Amino acid sequence: MPNVTVNIVGGTEAQNTTAVTIGAQRWGLNGNGPFGTALPTAAGIQDLTVYKTTAPNQISIKVDVPDYDVTVNVTVDADSIRVTSI
Repeated sequence: MPNVTVNIVGGTEAQNTTAVTIGAQRWGLNGNGPFGTALPTAAGIQDLTVYKTTAPNQISIKVDVPDYDVTVNVTVDADSIRVTSI
């Protein structure tokens, strides 16, 4: 099971972002760890959901978690998110 690290790296709603989930793991508020923490996450197609304090409160997309450790950088805007892995 790969370790995934999630970072909020920018966007107009970055400061309003409270948490991110990928599959069963949650980073941020009420999460399994803070942003920037590596958490074991199931490989394969997973839902990535961003939670924020402004409307819409949730934005989701599908991501493909690889079979190796990865860092996911999330840019959060008013009604969209962009995800890059490094």
